[in-house]
Formats: sequence, structure tokens, C-alpha cells
Amino acid sequence: MAAYNVGENRIRREIVSQRTRDYFYLDLPLETERYVYKITVAKIILSNPERFGFSLDEKEYYDPLEIDRVQIELPKPLYIVDIATGMGLYYKDLKEMNLHLPGESIPAGTHFLNLPFGTAERFWTFFNDWIRDCNCK
Repeated sequence: MAAYNVGENRIRREIVSQRTRDYFYLDLPLETERYVYKITVAKIILSNPERFGFSLDEKEYYDPLEIDRVQIELPKPLYIVDIATGMGLYYKDLKEMNLHLPGESIPAGTHFLNLPFGTAERFWTFFNDWIRDCNCK
């Protein structure tokens, strides 16, 4: 969790320079030290919100996110920004819907892609054009 807050490289450097792998003995930025505790407390509260005085009526819940989910087979990597541009979407929106894709491109192979609801047909138009033009076959 601390690496999520300050980055893996920073944590690695601190482990080496401070000669300990024990999180509780690492001197880290105050916000990072607090972050781990905040996440732990949030997990405890969310595990049993009523116990801590939190409750919501069902009418207060957010509606489930509606998406189109497609499965694709890529013969070579495909940049996510190319998909977004080809579909008339913003890169940020597409990335946020596909947190399981950590890089800027989708590697060759079989993958699932989450799309805004109602855009699957537009995606397949883009994808079929990309396959035709990519010199992959």
C-alpha cells in the first residue's frame, strides 16, 4: 500500500537506505505513513458499516455502471489511445474503464475490453478497420 502512494522505486530505495523491510520501521513521508492506516480503517469500516454507524437506504445507492464488454484477439499490441481516438472517446475515460490494462497498449493475445454502454458496434467498426490495416495477417 505504501508503494501505491509513493511508488515502488521510492519504497525500494528507502528499504535499501534504511536497511529494513519492516514497514513500521521505515521513515516515509507523513502522508504515506498515514495512507496505510487510512486504507486499513476504510477496509474495517466497509466490512461492517452498520457497526460504525454507517447505513444507506437502497434509494441512496449508485446505479450499477452499465458497460459494453467485448473480447478481442490481438495479433499484435494495440495502443489504447488509438482505440479511444478511433471511437471518438477520450483516452482517460477508456483507461479508467479498463484498470486491468496497466500499460498504454494492450498486448497481443486474448483480452476483455470495457467500453461505454452502447458503443460496442462503434468499437467493432474501428477494430475491423484496424485489423484490415495493421498488416497482421
